[in-house]
This record gives sequence, structure tokens and C-alpha cells, in this order.
Amino acid sequence: MNEQVESYEIFLGVLAKRFGTPTGVAGSGTEEEYRRAYDKFRKHGSPWIAFYFSTKFKPPQGSEEEKQFERVKAFKAELTKKGITGEYNGADLFISTVLPKLLQIVGMLVKQERQS
Repeated sequence: MNEQVESYEIFLGVLAKRFGTPTGVAGSGTEEEYRRAYDKFRKHGSPWIAFYFSTKFKPPQGSEEEKQFERVKAFKAELTKKGITGEYNGADLFISTVLPKLLQIVGMLVKQERQS
């Protein structure tokens, strides 16, 4: 079990064309962290989960990069069904794409905290 991450209110995942290295628990560290966050969400109603996928990168070159990208696409399809995905068009547009969503989530968390 990954003990590096303790309590958190927001899980923000980001992938482009590489899925990552298997951990023994999941297909990659990113997938393992997401699955832990999603399990926590199902049990406790938090954290908020948002996962962003880049749409701007050089096409995969070679069979290993293509395998990695196929894993990203399959993972994206799974998460899209849950309604927690977004896209950003390259690193230079990441902040302007993701920041409004993060501010919305933080606003909801602050409102919930005030009502508690």
C-alpha cells in the first residue's frame, strides 16, 4: 500500500501519452493512486476527483510508446464513463484549462466547511 499520500480533499490526475510503470497493484503509479482515491470517494464521498488528458503531444514512436498510449486511451475511456475527465491542449494551456475547475471545487469545499 502506498503510504506517501495521506489525507487530501482533491485528487487531480494528469496524463498525456505515457501510462507509466506497473506497481504490482495497478498498471502504473498514477492508476494505483487514482484507484485509491476512487475507493475512498465511494466509501466517504470525498475526495473530489478530476482527471485531465493532454490532446497535444508528438505521436507515439515505436511499439513501446504505442503500447503506453493504448493503455492511456483505455484508462481514459474508463474514467470518461464516470464523468470525471477533461482535456487540455498542451502544457502551455494546462493552467487556463484546469484552474477554473479547481477553483470551482475549492469553492464548494469552502462552502461545505462553513456549513459544517
